[in-house]
Amino acid sequence: MEILEEKIKEVESFRDNYYQHFPKSTSAEKCRAVREKVLPLIQDIPLDLNGHSSASAGYNYISGRILNICMEYDANCERHLLRAVKLEPLLSDAWYELGKCIWKKDDFMTAVDCFRVSTKSLSLKRSAKALASLSVALRQIAVPTMEPKIRQSLHDEALQLSLEAVELDPDDVEGWHALGNSYLMQFFNKQQADTELMDKAREAYERALQLSDSPDLHFNYSTALKFSQSYRECLKHMKIATVYDPRFLEAKERLKTLLSFLKQINDNVRRKGKLSAKKMRNFQTSITDKDFGIYCKEPFKKKNAKIEMLKAISFRELNEGINNDVVICGKVIAVVLNPEVIPYTFIGCDKEGSCCAFAIYNVSEKFGLVIGDSIAVPEPNIIAVKISSEENECENFDFRIVRIINPLMMLQNGKTVSLKYVAFCSTTIDSYS
Repeated sequence: MEILEEKIKEVESFRDNYYQHFPKSTSAEKCRAVREKVLPLIQDIPLDLNGHSSASAGYNYISGRILNICMEYDANCERHLLRAVKLEPLLSDAWYELGKCIWKKDDFMTAVDCFRVSTKSLSLKRSAKALASLSVALRQIAVPTMEPKIRQSLHDEALQLSLEAVELDPDDVEGWHALGNSYLMQFFNKQQADTELMDKAREAYERALQLSDSPDLHFNYSTALKFSQSYRECLKHMKIATVYDPRFLEAKERLKTLLSFLKQINDNVRRKGKLSAKKMRNFQTSITDKDFGIYCKEPFKKKNAKIEMLKAISFRELNEGINNDVVICGKVIAVVLNPEVIPYTFIGCDKEGSCCAFAIYNVSEKFGLVIGDSIAVPEPNIIAVKISSEENECENFDFRIVRIINPLMMLQNGKTVSLKYVAFCSTTIDSYS
């Protein structure tokens, strides 16, 4: 069996790294190539497994496990695994493989049942891979669930299962990947109020990448990085996902969209919204105390409950990160088109003529600004974006973004944004992971 186990791992590695060796192949060619590697392994199953009841269960389990390496659903694989669990109901690995097999034909509820059986009883050996798979499956069935309490309960259970998986086996890459996905979903489900959840998601993805990598892992990590506006690292991992799987169309499209988005920001900041010098001067001189609204009249209540007057400063004086005890104000000189809608992005200039980008999260599609509107932001959080042309295969990106998570804190033309324009962000992640 040791020799067969090595052969199984070799074929799994061949499947997982196929496109790195054959980047121009089609999905059909990959499926065919993997199957050609898989089928001969059936002949290598030791004959002494095919005997009495328990051995027959073992033989059918190994046969099903081998056929399960194939990317597509295989009815013979399901038949072998059904025989295995019928002959030996406590064979947890067979239940796990059966869940994976059934998942391939999009029967998610039955797959969940199989994963549950493989983990629910103390008489069954709980494995990290089964716990991680059940976590993934629960998040999948939570997507179409309309009842918020049930949906949140499924996400909570998914998080606990992935935590148990990494505790049981700290070197299980799927456990860490599932944990990263669970934390990321919880972050958005809880309206981004707990930033520690995002930090934990990124840490889990990074731990998974230390152990192994896959297109899905790089892509899901890039989703967390993009929301954090860590654009340099985000682009890096999106590109790796497309290299590892050239047929990963969603990753390719998001990479293309993000590059276009960043280029628009860079161009508009550099060219000052493409406005004439006269128009720019008019905007600069039109900024008054009225545009600062309450932030130049009343003390500002900080998160630590302290109350202080804010000092108005220019864009040039801003530092990377959160700028405490200050407020900035600028005029909208360009609105950046973003196919993904969020963040709502525009370019602003201050009284000195300095320009930077503004990215507003958690606003609905009804929200909008027009050129000439004023925007005031207390204690602005600054993201510095510096990406070389070698890294983005385009041009050098060098600009700063004012990151606005809570739109109710900013002022539009001296007034607070209406609550009707607030809509909390959500996200999706790539399954099976």
